[in-house]
Amino acid sequence: MKLSSKIHRFLLILVCIIGLNQLAQADEFDYVRVSEALFPESRTWLNIGRAPTLPASQFQQVKNKLKQSYLAAISTSDPFEGQDCSFIQRSLEPSEIKSFYLLDIDHDGIVDIVYIGSAQCAEGGATVIWYGTQNGFAVRSPAVFPLRLLRVSSDGGRALSVSEGCCGDPVDKYHTGSLSNLRDGDTIPFLHDTVLPRSSLDRSFHFVARREVKLRLAPKINDQYDQGLSEFLNRAAFGNVLRSYLKNSKGVALASVVEYGQKWYFVVMAAESNALASHDPYLGVRAGWLLASEVNVLGHHERL
Repeated sequence: MKLSSKIHRFLLILVCIIGLNQLAQADEFDYVRVSEALFPESRTWLNIGRAPTLPASQFQQVKNKLKQSYLAAISTSDPFEGQDCSFIQRSLEPSEIKSFYLLDIDHDGIVDIVYIGSAQCAEGGATVIWYGTQNGFAVRSPAVFPLRLLRVSSDGGRALSVSEGCCGDPVDKYHTGSLSNLRDGDTIPFLHDTVLPRSSLDRSFHFVARREVKLRLAPKINDQYDQGLSEFLNRAAFGNVLRSYLKNSKGVALASVVEYGQKWYFVVMAAESNALASHDPYLGVRAGWLLASEVNVLGHHERL
């Protein structure tokens, strides 16, 4: 075979491998990327998924201690532990080793171990934090958070997490909180198919709706009745409309884009404006796109 033919064949194989890898990556929903769009300030926080994972040799050494400290922290009626399924038993299987991360999550100078992976005995994800101590590990209550921890602030004081939609639900909920309570801050429901902005505004700002507005999953207008989606949701659905709001609804603009000569804002509508939602097919989704011409700017915004 000629050298040029060998090179051509090699390049073809390489392109195929790269393509398959990209498809595999596309199949895995990027929760961190969504959280960055909803909470741009969190981009400087520690991404837990990039922390080193527990080496196999160390995993074997500490897994019994992890189990003991976990069991000491749960109640006898814990929903993650039962006769038919044990969360801790399944999560400590060798196949789950890549779900255990090593980091000093609370910044006390002692390395902690964080499990972020399948809830094992339930739908969705789960997080368990084993805090390192001078005498081993300690698990605080609640032992299992039924969501995935995504980011932690540089001082360990704030956290970002996501609870995945159950049973095929396309809506996830993103939370801000603390390590003791991952959901004691803001909660933003988000539809999977929503188009994310490529970048954020230098400074986000508050706005108020000048008229009745439609929050959309993409920066374009589509109001056509969708019979198939309406039957799936058991509620009327129109085009790319996520939610409709009455005049004077409020929110925060986080990004902007110009499409076909129209300027759009990627926004998070205020929870206080839920009472002004006039059409709500996805039951609470409040992040998406609004036409810039439909809102009045009120002032800049500080979050988290």
